[in-house]
Amino acid sequence: RAPAATVVHIHFGMSGQFKTAGLGVLEATPNTRLELVSPGDNLVAHLSAMTVNHGGVDLFEAKKSKLGQDPLRADADPELVWQSFRKSRKSVGMLLMDQSVIAGLGNIYRAEVLFKAGVHPEQPGNTISEAAFASIWDISKDLLHRGFQTGSILTVDPEENLPAPWTRRYIYNHSSCGRCGTKVRTWDMGGRTCYACPGCQKLSHSAELGQERVAKLRLSKAHVPFKSHCAPDDPARDAKLNALTVKDLRELLKGRGLSAQGKKAALVARLVAAGKEEDVGGDGRRAAEPASALEAALEKVRAGEKRNVEHVALVEESTIALAKETKARASPRRRKGEGIAVGPPEKKVAAPGESKPRGEKLPFRKSKRRRQ
Repeated sequence: RAPAATVVHIHFGMSGQFKTAGLGVLEATPNTRLELVSPGDNLVAHLSAMTVNHGGVDLFEAKKSKLGQDPLRADADPELVWQSFRKSRKSVGMLLMDQSVIAGLGNIYRAEVLFKAGVHPEQPGNTISEAAFASIWDISKDLLHRGFQTGSILTVDPEENLPAPWTRRYIYNHSSCGRCGTKVRTWDMGGRTCYACPGCQKLSHSAELGQERVAKLRLSKAHVPFKSHCAPDDPARDAKLNALTVKDLRELLKGRGLSAQGKKAALVARLVAAGKEEDVGGDGRRAAEPASALEAALEKVRAGEKRNVEHVALVEESTIALAKETKARASPRRRKGEGIAVGPPEKKVAAPGESKPRGEKLPFRKSKRRRQ
């Protein structure tokens, strides 16, 4: 008799991770929710996530029934999504984030999909044309597939040859539009920041917006990009092949059908000769095989992308090592004696009748000591 199936439901949230490594490499943390061990394969997996539930097939069916159509699936039916749009007075921006309508899109994709489709996020769903919806669906499919292949959210079409900083995204976290230069506007939509280019995304039927939405739009402001770089010294451009371990270099070579024999210098030279020093995943074009976790991580390091912009849940030994090295480059230790206390704090004795001046704060270390 076959054992009953076990279904695990996971929601990574904004910081969850699925780590895989050899036996003895990973250490459980207070956030570790699940450990999977396969001694025969020398493999351990640690899962940290906002939601981790398990059950039988009934759990799978219940969760599946609440999800909308997934553009990545071959059996997805866009007609069902179109019917939801036609019947709803909700904004297109809200509908795209409703997982019961269309599954898989997040805030970055919402901004970029609607920009490429030329549709304003506040446009009511029941006022867009079928052609506009078809464009939204097709762009969603294309960008999600591109993200699956590269391991990164890359929405800019390479053939546009846009200059930096519009090499990855058109309007998300940009102060101006990558195409027309108009100032990008942002406002709150369902508790998330909504982005739009007033020049490329015209709002029609504005009279049909509710008073609350009109008020939100009036409060929209020019977007000020938040910091998303790994370090001010731009170590991203220095994360070249020489920074990788021999094991990582061999993995890259094997993944490209090249010989993985030899010492580190030979491995690096082989990759450079093959024209692979810049690795894959940065141009947004579809690859034959999805990028590995290491390739996706390298793409983000080179671009200066931080986890608060684009979270990646998959973590392997190679990406753990890369993260440690990047962090070390970004935050070099200050030399001894440069702004760091080296020894017990100097004890000051007040003169008779002298008291601490009003409003003066004690240093952190001294505030922990009982006053004499």
